[in-house]
Parts: sequence; structure tokens; C-alpha cells
Amino acid sequence: MLIWLATAIALSGQDRSPGQHALSSIKRLKCSFRTSTAGDWQNGEPQVRVTERRNALGFTIADIDSADGIATMTRAEGASSVSVQLSGSNLYFLDVRARGAALTTVFSQESQPGRLKAVHTQTEPNLAQYYGDCEILEATPR
Repeated sequence: MLIWLATAIALSGQDRSPGQHALSSIKRLKCSFRTSTAGDWQNGEPQVRVTERRNALGFTIADIDSADGIATMTRAEGASSVSVQLSGSNLYFLDVRARGAALTTVFSQESQPGRLKAVHTQTEPNLAQYYGDCEILEATPR
């Protein structure tokens, strides 16, 4: 969680591009994460491994309604309803599962045109954090 917090603080302090997207207008995203960190404790000390993934972790988030706080996340395992929170310049998706939780943060900064920086953190089956971006597939006109 400390890695996520440091990443969120660092990214949220960056300058916004003039073409930033109004996060509240986004209705569908396709997210892809190629870099990950995995955490574990050995002899009571936290250990972190950084990995470049050959096959990206990916999922879509659809039917995003930040006003009502709901969306649908579709992963390889299937679709689930998730909670949505728009706060400042970040859009958060919380997926509480039977064996843990996952939090996806989408930042307003573009990694490249039409793609927003994103971080995905999960607590099951292992503690891990993924770094990548989300392509905007659908947004309401501003």
C-alpha cells in the first residue's frame, strides 16, 4: 500500500495537460497493465519485486456512473459490479471480492493521447500492484 500511496501522491502533483479528460464524462475504459510489483513479508520485513509482464493484465470497466457510484468490471474471471468514486483529479474503482479487494485508480493525466495513467492494486490471491493505463472507449460529450 505504501507504493500505491507514493505513486498516487507523485502522479497527483504533476501538471495537468490542457487536453485532460473530464473524468465524470467517462463511461467505458479498457485498462492494460504491463509493469507490476508484488509484496510479501520475509522474517517480518516487507519485500517487493518489480516485474515486466510478458502478457499484460487487462480488463474493461463499463457502465461507469460516477454520480451513482457504480460500474461493471469485466476480467478474465467474469464481470462484477464495482463501486466508483470520483475525487479531485482521480477516478477510483473498488472491487470487493470474497477473498480480498482490488482498487483501480485512474488519473486525469494522459500517458499518451486517449489513454489515462492508471494503477491497479489487489490484495488477493497475492498482494500486488500493477502500473499501466486505460484507453477511453466511451465518454459523454462535454
